[in-house]
Amino acid sequence: MGDKNDAVRVSFEGRIEELLDNRAIVQVEKGNFSGRVLVDLSVNETETFQVGDKIKVEYDGQVRESDPAQINTLSVKGME
Repeated sequence: MGDKNDAVRVSFEGRIEELLDNRAIVQVEKGNFSGRVLVDLSVNETETFQVGDKIKVEYDGQVRESDPAQINTLSVKGME
């Protein structure tokens, strides 16, 4: 078994549709699945996000199917 640093990191790009406190509903535009995902924005305390922003999200590869889908967010960063 590997340690936690060897954890799977998967990413997707999407656009913020709705903000909910420190979370956002994001429409996936480029990645290994499609649809809407609930993203934890608190993993990035240095950026402020707005509805319409394009972001890149890294997560542990697990997707809990719901609407929106839920993931374990590892990192979030804004894209130009």
